[in-house]
Amino acid sequence: MKKITIIVLVAFIALFATNAFAGGTDVLKFAKFNALNSNKYSATFDETGKIRTISANASDVYSKKSVKRSNEDIVNAAIKFLEKNSELIGGIEAKNLRVENVSASENITHILFAHYFKNKKVLDSEISVHMNNGLEVVMVNNSLLPVSQTSVLENVISDKQAFEIAKKHFNVLKLRNKVRTAEVVYNKDKVAYDAIVVEIPSLEPLGDFITVVNAGNGSVVESYDIMMHADTLGSIYMYNPLKGDVVKEPLLNLTSNGKGLIGKWAKIVNEDTVSAVLDASGNFVFEPNDTHFDEVNAYYHTNKVHDFFSQYGFTGLDRSMKVTVHYGTAYDNAYFSPMEGAIALGDGSRLNDLAKEESVIYHEYTHAVTNAMVSMPYSAESGAINEAFSDYFACTMTEDPVVGEWAMAKMNKPFIRNMDNKTHYPEDIQHEVHYDSNIYGGALWDLRKALGANITDKITHFSRNYLKGIKNQKFTDGVNALIAADKELLRGLDVDTIKKVFEARGIKIKSTEINNNALKFDALNGDKDAKQMLEDIENGNIK
Repeated sequence: MKKITIIVLVAFIALFATNAFAGGTDVLKFAKFNALNSNKYSATFDETGKIRTISANASDVYSKKSVKRSNEDIVNAAIKFLEKNSELIGGIEAKNLRVENVSASENITHILFAHYFKNKKVLDSEISVHMNNGLEVVMVNNSLLPVSQTSVLENVISDKQAFEIAKKHFNVLKLRNKVRTAEVVYNKDKVAYDAIVVEIPSLEPLGDFITVVNAGNGSVVESYDIMMHADTLGSIYMYNPLKGDVVKEPLLNLTSNGKGLIGKWAKIVNEDTVSAVLDASGNFVFEPNDTHFDEVNAYYHTNKVHDFFSQYGFTGLDRSMKVTVHYGTAYDNAYFSPMEGAIALGDGSRLNDLAKEESVIYHEYTHAVTNAMVSMPYSAESGAINEAFSDYFACTMTEDPVVGEWAMAKMNKPFIRNMDNKTHYPEDIQHEVHYDSNIYGGALWDLRKALGANITDKITHFSRNYLKGIKNQKFTDGVNALIAADKELLRGLDVDTIKKVFEARGIKIKSTEINNNALKFDALNGDKDAKQMLEDIENGNIK
């Protein structure tokens, strides 16, 4: 009775194969294989009749407990299975398969094999064998592409030429990292030839571009972008609520799979409740009075300010920074903590909710950048410069010289600080870093008016490098640092303007000049060093 059933089954499968597939011989091959294995497997087939998957019917073989085997034993067993059953996979011999990856779950070892032809990897041609500890095959997934021995393979295009072809194809202007190339066999629609795969991590335009170039004639046969671009939208204030309505913007760099606002550059914590989750449409869209709105706003603007500084090659904060919204109980402030490396935004009592104001987020993040670049005591003129940096970059990003207008609106005041001011050194010094920052910050804003945002942003950012090694930096040290940055980046073209702008604020660099009369007096009184210096001046060695 069993023999008759098998014969009928095979006949049915053969009939099905004839009707369903142009070349359904794999159906018959599977029927034979299955009959020899007590019909314990099922199979699926692709549109051409090729075996796609083979899987064990019984659930217990997936969870069967057995003596733990070594990876080597299991891989060898998988290879023997493929050797014995090569007819199931297009006749590809096991010797042309190489182990690409081995991983294990609780009871199953998963072995991925890549297909090689004449020592070149066949693109997208692979097979996986999944075995339990009893060395039983529980599943086979097959995407092998047999290569005809009569296929013409030739390689004329070099890797470098392939890169230029791929670069032109995607109009790549800037790179984020190194380009990788690999020589492969491209095998599709029964045509096989040498090809070069080019992987381009592009900055402009942004993408992870893969291009398959025919190595014989340079044509592009496939191209695609594998970057996982964020399409999750979030509701935010692009500028604070006094300047505009809520808008929906893409939330970049998310890594949290829909649970909380966590990404490459920011990890948002809501101290009042659990973290936000995606809404029914797969987005983080909330009304402004919803506590989760602030999480989204903080996430978006933290990413934005991170990317602003990354344009200068700054990587000191390439981590997921903790940013807390609704910090404290009616906390009327915000802070960056150097010890914690984190930002906190209070939800306000006398002030409005600080997480809704982008300039506050930019201000605190700039403190983090400054802290990563240079040690600056948070007192006196050093602390004032630190605060000025934060105000300046917050204001240049918003194209607005005021900080904290939304925060202060609840108190019917126009702002916390205004960079466009008339403060002057030293008479306006109040020995409080936030107030005194108006002087240095005001000078930076004046410099921005004189030189433009691009130049001033750049030299102000890099000036922090030239404040290293000075204890308790003064305003004049800040000017010297700006001058040094301008000399480094712009050949010193703006030095006179920098000096003039800061001198107008009362911040003047006093240079020590050699006094010849004093040197002559010292030389006549037996000072050998003074005598030598006078001779050097007379001989033109010192000018």
